[in-house]
Amino acid sequence: MRPPFELATVTLFSEPDRLVRLADRYDDVAPAARPGRYEGASLWLTRLAPSAASFELHWPATCCARTIDLTPGGPVAELLELSPLPFAHRLFLEGLEGGAPTFYLAYTDHPYPPDGEALRTGDAALALTGAWLGILFQDRLATAPWAWFDRLAAAPGAVPAWQDWANAFAGRRSLRLLDHVGRPLAGQAVTVEAGGDVHDLVSDSAGDLGPVAPGSRLTFPAGLALPLAALTDAAESNVAGEASFQLPPGVGAGHVQVLDLAEWFAPQLDPDPESPAIGARFRRNSRMEPLVDGEETFARLMADLDAVRGSAAAAYFAGWAFKDFPLRIGDEDSRLDRIAAAINGSGGETKVLAAQFVQADEAELDELSREIALAMMALFWIANAPAAGTRGAGVTGAIGIALWVLAEAAAIANLAKGLLDGERIGKLIKDHVEQTSPEFLEKLAAQCRALYAPHPSTMDDNPLAGDITLPDGRHLSELQNRWGIYHQKIQAIVKPDGEDRFAAYVGGIDINTNRHDSPGHNGAVWVEPDSPEDPHASPFHDVHCRLTGPAASEVFHVLKWRNEQVGPVDAKPVIVPGPGDWGEPGRHVIQVAQTVYRPSTPPAGVPTWVRDGNAATHATFVNAIKAAREHIYIEEQYMVPSTPYMEALKAAAGHCRRLVILLPSFLEVYFGDRKRGQFFDELAAAWGDRLYIGTPLRRPVLASPGRVTSRGRLTLMTEIPDGTSTRIVVGPATRVPEGRFFLWIEGELMFAVAGALVVGPDGQPAKELEVLRGGMGPEGIWCPDPRPHGAGAAVTAAQPTPIFLHSKIMMVDDVFVAIGSTNINRRGFFHDGEITAFAIPDQLRGAADNPALSLRTRLWGEQLGLAPAMGAALFRDPIAGFELFKRSRYAGNRVVPLSELKLPEPTLAELPSMVEQVLPDWASNLIQFSLQNWIEVLGPTIFDSISDPTTTLETGP
Repeated sequence: MRPPFELATVTLFSEPDRLVRLADRYDDVAPAARPGRYEGASLWLTRLAPSAASFELHWPATCCARTIDLTPGGPVAELLELSPLPFAHRLFLEGLEGGAPTFYLAYTDHPYPPDGEALRTGDAALALTGAWLGILFQDRLATAPWAWFDRLAAAPGAVPAWQDWANAFAGRRSLRLLDHVGRPLAGQAVTVEAGGDVHDLVSDSAGDLGPVAPGSRLTFPAGLALPLAALTDAAESNVAGEASFQLPPGVGAGHVQVLDLAEWFAPQLDPDPESPAIGARFRRNSRMEPLVDGEETFARLMADLDAVRGSAAAAYFAGWAFKDFPLRIGDEDSRLDRIAAAINGSGGETKVLAAQFVQADEAELDELSREIALAMMALFWIANAPAAGTRGAGVTGAIGIALWVLAEAAAIANLAKGLLDGERIGKLIKDHVEQTSPEFLEKLAAQCRALYAPHPSTMDDNPLAGDITLPDGRHLSELQNRWGIYHQKIQAIVKPDGEDRFAAYVGGIDINTNRHDSPGHNGAVWVEPDSPEDPHASPFHDVHCRLTGPAASEVFHVLKWRNEQVGPVDAKPVIVPGPGDWGEPGRHVIQVAQTVYRPSTPPAGVPTWVRDGNAATHATFVNAIKAAREHIYIEEQYMVPSTPYMEALKAAAGHCRRLVILLPSFLEVYFGDRKRGQFFDELAAAWGDRLYIGTPLRRPVLASPGRVTSRGRLTLMTEIPDGTSTRIVVGPATRVPEGRFFLWIEGELMFAVAGALVVGPDGQPAKELEVLRGGMGPEGIWCPDPRPHGAGAAVTAAQPTPIFLHSKIMMVDDVFVAIGSTNINRRGFFHDGEITAFAIPDQLRGAADNPALSLRTRLWGEQLGLAPAMGAALFRDPIAGFELFKRSRYAGNRVVPLSELKLPEPTLAELPSMVEQVLPDWASNLIQFSLQNWIEVLGPTIFDSISDPTTTLETGP
């Protein structure tokens, strides 16, 4: 890779550099017909004139050519974009700061090469009488021309000519300010101090402060409340939140990227980041390590737990669910009870706090009729939908409620059977609702301090709550008045020694069997080796993180408080690290925020953050959305937001370029579908084609054959003559799945809606299926391209299975990342117990260890059907990567638009027979009629009181 021009043949600085903006295909004023690689990015162009009659243009790399549009007002209307082919320059590019360069040229002496043409460094040179040159790197920073050449000259194996070009700018270097996405920051006041000389400067329209004395100290006296400044040309930054920034010795020029932490992190209860109190605004010198899916998380956690031995060691757990299984598959000693036994046996300490759903008195529950028991079960499931593993329809009409009942039919059937067998109602309800079984908690308690941790909020704390009259005339509050939950998923480690002696894990991952998945999502739910059950695919996507440094101390404070409030007095309190307990400082600025409900009657003698409540998580999410300028990427289980969140996300369409939201294929916030549907319509109106709302869908895999060999592996018994036939014959009959199912015949997807037993052409039992094909669903997305098939063709029954997306994360502009347990709804923001970690690297976008960038690119690789490691190479530019979300799943995408999943649903006429297949007559009748109607009528009250409650932390709920 070499400079495109010989330095001796050109005259530099014949005109001032010009700042241009690359056009955006979705620009409302001037949409680009030919968008560039870095749509919407700012780019400096430098003018080159010949030192004689002309100079030669040599292609700088083996590259691909394309002509692109500029926004109106620049020196030229179009540019030639040259993208180097990475494998031709792999070693050079791997060591290049800012990622691969893209070259931009403008000239008039020759036509530009055709789009897509491959150009080589050995091709014939072009004689030019003038040109504009620009270079952008993958970090999209609008750096001055001299910085381009500095980067290229510093790359491994660089030719000396790059350094010659860098030297040519020796007298024109200055100090420039950039905003957090890399655009010139104009009008920023700065005080510059060096050797006793003090100057007040204001950056011009190019962000330029002019040359300053090497080693100067910069102070931001106004306009930035909590500045974070990073010198992009070197790994230097200020002390986050302090106004002064010291340039390194010998450095008086460069690019300083500036961000105001006050615009991103919400103020918490203690504004001092050095305060030892919980709720400090942010913590410096910390580190966030994102972890994707359960296998990676459990492996990282076990590496820590293996070192937790001795009297100075401890392991603390708080979660929504705890299950009995090996965290390290194949290692029976990695079961939680055995881990606790090993730690406690070595003199260490283990504590477990499990969320408690059922706070009703068990004796009162035992007095319920079986009908009221089922009604209470329904309310528990609505309040804690994930507890039942719901796969409901996400609608609240009669069909939606009935489908929800069907989704829980197996559990209801077990409850109904237990009631008929005379088992105690209280125990049955607890066994079916509590995510940590009493038996396993008792098993843990034999090894360590293990307790249920009920959430203290009551219906009186919710200004929208209305008491619910049960079918027998009693009020719900008489049986259970508390419907909150501690939803935090925390694992905290204290090792006896080492640099990272204290580590805290937070995010979406519990010690739960269904979390044990990998980015491929082709594994199976954990099944005990001696279980008679067949493993079944249950893809589950989640994100967790490991915190070290001072930020982790807040997690230990939360655990200490919760441990002190639950059960008998603990002889060994939770160890809380102090300022001297951290090892090597990290380079991330982290806020650990919580949801703590606001009680209607504040209790006495408790910390401020408990007495007054805490909604800092909500405020930081809203602030970060308001600060976004390039992209917002959200993975969320619910997405039924508060009004400020909704308004901020809609308004962001005016200042941000792209929005991606990924969700599960169904909504578990019962009666919240109407609110969410209206919100999505308003988002679509505001963002247009710059918005993508989708859901991850696993590639079809064969179901477990169960007890019938080769179930789902079929043969087409008679030919399908054309693309209109909707009745097909497949066999053998014993291999055909029951009910409705998807099937593939030579690459064509069909949906079987009914089947009848027939005699096949071979005289053996077969099934005649009625199938849907030819583009069913919105815009004909499902079952497209019908065509003929010959007899004997392979038929595969393979369900396109949704990947259950459980993560609660957000990334903004590759500088901000949020990972936690907080769902985007009122319950998550204002009511339950939640915890979320927000991180900004102190080196901003240029950080070598940038959790926002590394997590986003990994996840985009996973969601777009590539190995996660490929994401870092291909998706560094979020604007270009956004377009790939629109690629068809038939072309390899794993995500599909959420609207595509409007598949055929059972009709009301079909429901009675479907329910009767799994439930006793009395339960079936109750559900189909009285219970279904009762839930439907009380929908709004159930939504406000149980499904999505709030407290007065929410403004104007």
